[in-house]
Amino acid sequence: MPPIIPYLATIRDACAKDGCPLCRLEYLAADKYIDGLLWDAVNEPALRGRIDNARGFCNAHGWRLVRRGAALGVAIMTRGVVHTLLQLTDNPDQVAGAPSLWQRLGKADSNSGAARLAANLLPQEPCPICAHVAVMKQEVLRTTSQTMTGDHGLAMPLANSDGLCLDHLRQVLALAPPDEAAALLKAQRTVWQRLKGQLDEFIRKADHRFHGEPYGIEADSWERALANIVGASPARVTDRGLTQAFVNPFGPDPTTPIETVVPVEPSEAKATPVAEVTNPVEPTASRLATTNTSP
Repeated sequence: MPPIIPYLATIRDACAKDGCPLCRLEYLAADKYIDGLLWDAVNEPALRGRIDNARGFCNAHGWRLVRRGAALGVAIMTRGVVHTLLQLTDNPDQVAGAPSLWQRLGKADSNSGAARLAANLLPQEPCPICAHVAVMKQEVLRTTSQTMTGDHGLAMPLANSDGLCLDHLRQVLALAPPDEAAALLKAQRTVWQRLKGQLDEFIRKADHRFHGEPYGIEADSWERALANIVGASPARVTDRGLTQAFVNPFGPDPTTPIETVVPVEPSEAKATPVAEVTNPVEPTASRLATTNTSP
């Protein structure tokens, strides 16, 4: 029986979906952890202590706590953090008093009460969600870097996917043996070559001479190119469906309760007058595109 390689099947499955497969796995790992945190572990003293020591959560993961049914769990956790902050600042005199000579000269005094308080208000340990994702990430990077070749390797699935984002590509290459790195680079270059051709076609069709041609697969190539360079987009698709940007890069927006979305019947919708346009302006992409598509 062949050895079980951690996350290999999961990475292969992620290659069949939109976006960088490793970005997707990091997002879903955080999402699953957040669900467990909100509904299973919110009252665990040890975990609550870690959250207090971390001064809450990082910005990206903190806002992902906002989802349907999460209000009480978020209130319990943030109440603990606010209580900790009040304890740390319960002595106003620690930042009061006459300024030192160094402060009067405009130089910070690292031993001042204010400086010590500022240091205490910093996170004393990592965001718990970041820490959880980091453990999974190392396993995923290691597996990706060592399983590109072979009959069941990741080279082909990756070549047929949207490819790794640039940040994950660098991290995997740094861990990969020479033959695995060569296979990874070949697969990634296949993705880039296909993407470049689609970008060329998108730019060509933006030219006024070809403006009537319908868009095909290249229609969202500009967005996929951006995601490939900078990482996961703030508005993608996952097993949970569609989402709005900012809260969930791969799934539905949990901040909008379904019951608040009231469909409007066509008969109730107000007709909006459409002004006649005598001098139509080409879309921005059309105005900026040139007919020269060569690099």
